[in-house]
Amino acid sequence: MKEIAMAIPNSCTQCGAELLSTANFCHVCGTRRLGSAGTLKPDNANFCHVCGIRITANATESVWEHCQIEYELVGALGFSHRFIAKALGPRGPYMATDPSVTISTNFPHPGVKKDVQACDTMKARLLADRWEPLAEQGPEWFNYKFRRRVL
Repeated sequence: MKEIAMAIPNSCTQCGAELLSTANFCHVCGTRRLGSAGTLKPDNANFCHVCGIRITANATESVWEHCQIEYELVGALGFSHRFIAKALGPRGPYMATDPSVTISTNFPHPGVKKDVQACDTMKARLLADRWEPLAEQGPEWFNYKFRRRVL
């Protein structure tokens, strides 16, 4: 293990691997966890502990994970909604980023300023996380699609 900064290890909740206290992802199984970016890379790493991307030594072809912005109803009666980024990667489906703010209508509308702002914020988060926008879009105005290379 190359040491660049001091960190305290603990265990992955998924596979039990010893982790650094600064890891966002398990370096063995890629399970996401809360924490700040670290600066250590264990020699047995299959996944980056900072960003969660798979590490491969001799990749001959690109592997991509895909993501689309959707919405979900929230609240007891479903009279509010929020935007979510559903992703599908090598380890299966997951949420690509935190949900947007909750908006007090039951369906997103492009004429509602809060909806447009929340969707734009979601797109900005994905771009900051190295997701590439695709020209193809889903059936709704907010169904932007993205992809990200998995190493």
